[in-house]
Amino acid sequence: MTWTRLKELVETSLSGLTRPTRSDWIFALRTVSAGLIALLAAYALKLDHPQWAMMTVFIVAQPVAGMVLAKGFYRLLGTLAGGLAAIGITSLSGANPWLLITVLALWVGICTLVS
Repeated sequence: MTWTRLKELVETSLSGLTRPTRSDWIFALRTVSAGLIALLAAYALKLDHPQWAMMTVFIVAQPVAGMVLAKGFYRLLGTLAGGLAAIGITSLSGANPWLLITVLALWVGICTLVS
């Protein structure tokens, strides 16, 4: 492969990243604005770690509103499942730390497999 051909491949594959559309700019502006509003609200409420409010905005940000709702719903389900699993795992393991570590490792493995 020649240098010219490699350069053409890179420029072609990266053209979408280097030439954002108008909707890309609008999405970026909306996301940054929402993140700053969340950060200001977290500071106003004197939260211990206000940066997590902004991070959450960037995690759930999607260019289409329906995608945000779906992602939020799945995050809620994941939080509930994780909370119930934590209660179940800690109550089953009792005072045995090795059993707790083993069951937690299995739980993390299952969650990774499912995702």
